[in-house]
Amino acid sequence: MIKHAIITGAAGNLGQAVTNVFLDTGYSVHAIISPTDKIIKKQTKGLFVHHADLISENEVFNTINKIIKGIESIDFVIMTVGGFTPGSLQEVTLTDIEKMYRLNFITAFNVVKGVLPYMEKQQTGGQFVFIGARPAIHPEQAVNTVAYALSKSLIFRLSEILNESGEGKNIHSYVIVPGVIDTPQNRTAMPDADFTKWVKPEEIAQKIVTLVTSSDVKSSDKVLKI
Repeated sequence: MIKHAIITGAAGNLGQAVTNVFLDTGYSVHAIISPTDKIIKKQTKGLFVHHADLISENEVFNTINKIIKGIESIDFVIMTVGGFTPGSLQEVTLTDIEKMYRLNFITAFNVVKGVLPYMEKQQTGGQFVFIGARPAIHPEQAVNTVAYALSKSLIFRLSEILNESGEGKNIHSYVIVPGVIDTPQNRTAMPDADFTKWVKPEEIAQKIVTLVTSSDVKSSDKVLKI
């Protein structure tokens, strides 16, 4: 039986890498991208692309309902949507806080709320993977990224709640916490950095596939730094 993965933010650097690895592994991928994004791949076997604004609860629910029709189960949900803005406590604005909250948390929350009822009905359960951030768990790294850190901290709590509610239902949730991701945008923003110390999107993607296909993941492995 073919397994199905939903990948959000599939047009982004990390999203594309995750999509490629899941397709190469033989999974069916339902890629959700922004209404303004271009199709990430054309005529690729096993790839189904959906446009949706993940901040809109109605759009998310309609998209999830569309995906679930005609497939056996939703096995994996990988959420790569997110954004970043700098700013200390003195510099950050409520607009910054609201923007990061909506982009980093609400997008994930809406997808979880849309998918969870289906996973709870499946005997096979399912797995969620979130992308966390080190400033969300290390206050010294959050000093100049307050809005970003606060919004990402909610991802860890959401994952913990999912694991509690999924107890006995074979539903599991994980948070991947990468260092600086090696993307063209980050290289432009930090041209003097040592790029060799950064983690590549493909490395993260492979780690995610290994994680969700492993049969011996322990409870202590629900948060993984890369």
